[in-house]
Amino acid sequence: MIKDRLTELNKAGIKKGDVIIALILVLASFLALLYSPGSSDSTEKYAILYHKGEEIDRINLDSIDNPYEKPYILNGLKAIIRYEKGSAAFIYSDCRDKLCIERGQIKGQADASVCLPLNLVLIIEGGEREKDMDAVVY
Repeated sequence: MIKDRLTELNKAGIKKGDVIIALILVLASFLALLYSPGSSDSTEKYAILYHKGEEIDRINLDSIDNPYEKPYILNGLKAIIRYEKGSAAFIYSDCRDKLCIERGQIKGQADASVCLPLNLVLIIEGGEREKDMDAVVY
């Protein structure tokens, strides 16, 4: 039966390899949906700091008992981030505009604070999803 169906497909210009590739693509699509990083409902909340696209620090915000400040010196420029239970914020930066400091604390899942002159991005990942919002678009 399968051989007959493959013969019909071959007459239509579809080869056995085409069918195999299509099946692999469909399977890969389903696996991507099941294991996508954005679909995890991890209860641990992390503040992740990126410099020029590379992760340079990861702090578990749920495990912080006492707030603390951590300095980062990159290319001769300094930034200080304050980590508290459930939140993080830039409190000092050598940049001129200080927009990263004005952003204040970031708490929610996928919240971000960016310091462009220092090429720093601070993002919150994990934690419980907010129940009142489906999505946030910036």
